[in-house]
Amino acid sequence: SGSKEYEAEIKSLIITSGIRDRTYFAGFLEGEIKNLFMQGSDLFVLTSHSENFAVVILEALAVGIPVVVTPGVALADIVEQHQLGYVTPLDVDAIASTLEKYLCNPQQAQDMGNSGRQLVSDQYTWKQITLKMQQVYADLAKN
Repeated sequence: SGSKEYEAEIKSLIITSGIRDRTYFAGFLEGEIKNLFMQGSDLFVLTSHSENFAVVILEALAVGIPVVVTPGVALADIVEQHQLGYVTPLDVDAIASTLEKYLCNPQQAQDMGNSGRQLVSDQYTWKQITLKMQQVYADLAKN
């Protein structure tokens, strides 16, 4: 989501770039509609100077979608460490190169998506999060 002015700027850029016929601007999505869009996607890209936890990355990984993130996304280390997608510099040429790499390696991308789905189901369930939070509080109580 963003301001209406920014949305208008992006739509204008799509038109002037000549990609209007190949671009669908979904706008803000939530709930089941967002889940359906996510499940119908092949790749999820989040480029940002700074992004907190970025739950949306876990949502993409949970349905088996590989991701492209920049180092400013908090989960970039996890993505790289577990080979769940690509971590690329926040630079237009680098992002384009990464997208090309993705397109040229469909099996690798599928493997990354499968690894992401497995990681989320193993480590990011409510049960796992609860256990981790209990451990944090137990450690704090000891100190």
